[in-house]
Amino acid sequence: MDAFGLDGLDELVRALIADGHRVIGPRLRDNAIVLDDIAGVADLPSGWGVEVAPGRYRVHRRDDDALFGHSAGPQSWKQFVHPPRRKLWETTEDGYAAAKNCAEKILRSVWNTHGTLDGLRVIKVLGCVNSTLDFIEQHLVINGCSDLLHEIFGKEGDGYHARSALGFAQLPTGAAVEVEAIFEIKS
Repeated sequence: MDAFGLDGLDELVRALIADGHRVIGPRLRDNAIVLDDIAGVADLPSGWGVEVAPGRYRVHRRDDDALFGHSAGPQSWKQFVHPPRRKLWETTEDGYAAAKNCAEKILRSVWNTHGTLDGLRVIKVLGCVNSTLDFIEQHLVINGCSDLLHEIFGKEGDGYHARSALGFAQLPTGAAVEVEAIFEIKS
């Protein structure tokens, strides 16, 4: 195996960036060796090491110019390997609109199958909201579905229904909202 040296490493990093890739490596910043974007070999912590012990992390100069002469820093690779999820909507109102759209599709499906919306009673709605851990307004999102059903079938009468609004880490095809509804055909 041929070693390509520092110039080859620098050329590789620059080629990856030119090809649209993000290159992450160790950098010296804020008195720590941290993981961050690098543009070339010059960004690596040449000649820097760390001293670690329980409750202790100190950066120090080494006697050589080693680029990777340190142990793991105070950071995790997780932020790069598992980046934050993309936003599916900006506001709870956007999610509300997505849930309302789900209800419209359900009603269209019921109409196509049953031929009418007359003589039906809404029994149960299950609302699944594609959410991050810190999002806590799933119930407000699913109101988009429930409010439309109340508008069409009545809030006190046939539109009154049991409901669950749950947050999920992911939904099929990356959907923002998925709704399941159970109807009763009244005799």
